[in-house]
Amino acid sequence: MSEYRHLRRPRYVSSTTTDYPQSQLEAKIVILGTQRVGKTSLVERYTNGVFSSNCTASTIGASFLTKSCYFRRMSVDKTRVRLQIWDTAGQERFRSMTPIYYRGAHAAIIVYDITNYDSFLQVQSWLKELIENLNQNILIAVVGSKSDLSPSYRKVDFSHAKEKIKEWTCDYCQNFVEFIKDNLTQQSQPAQSPQSPPNVQRSRSRSTSSSIIRSFSDNSNTFDTTDNSDFQGASLIDEVTLVEVSAKDDSGINDLFLYITRKLLESKVRITKEQATRHRESIFLTSSMGDGSVMSDSNLGQSSTSMSRAPSSNNSWSCC
Repeated sequence: MSEYRHLRRPRYVSSTTTDYPQSQLEAKIVILGTQRVGKTSLVERYTNGVFSSNCTASTIGASFLTKSCYFRRMSVDKTRVRLQIWDTAGQERFRSMTPIYYRGAHAAIIVYDITNYDSFLQVQSWLKELIENLNQNILIAVVGSKSDLSPSYRKVDFSHAKEKIKEWTCDYCQNFVEFIKDNLTQQSQPAQSPQSPPNVQRSRSRSTSSSIIRSFSDNSNTFDTTDNSDFQGASLIDEVTLVEVSAKDDSGINDLFLYITRKLLESKVRITKEQATRHRESIFLTSSMGDGSVMSDSNLGQSSTSMSRAPSSNNSWSCC
């Protein structure tokens, strides 16, 4: 019996600590906007958590970055999210190449500089270009950058931007969402040197609680994702979001990407449910024989068993 003295009983893992199968989401997000509006700074802040005020080089063509994270919807439902972020060049000489980069995208972020009104007017052309070239649903976020600067440097008022974007997208989108920061009250700032614009102190909270999400639709003031087939162009743009961010102060950027990720996951769940419904309906349809008779229960059970044994894909789901 001595040789069994050091043997231990097998350890059983509690069901509460078992790793459940993880689903996967891979989505493509394209960053658009004119030159010098802060597209690269926005991407660098989100993907690498850094900001460089000395960065003066412009993007040539496009750059490609990825960020992976885990998103938990339920206590046992954890999704691995991999975002493909395409940072496109804003120079006019690269404009003809841009459709190559945003083709197949499932979310687009159009950036403008709140201190440059011309960059905001270019948002309309970017929206028009997206609508004309995309053949699938897309989520669009219009982002005003450099919100850390003093109001004296602002050339695009938030309320004005909201009305113009609703006007530009009214024929193609049913839902409009705005992010309203809860710290819009500006505090007095000490005098700054004239060489650099004064900054406004803002909350740097990275949770969604730092933003209030308000949505608008033609029928109500509450957010509604129900499809409306009678609405003109409802299949072109799922939703348009307006938000102001600051890459320097790390304000609003994480909230923005978190919101986009959540909307893409909701789309995944909706598509998965639709596919499951069609699969169940196809079983009932194929249960009817060609001569009009109906399969017996035993034959239907065999058919369902054979379908369940068919090779199935993994839990991954790709937008691209």
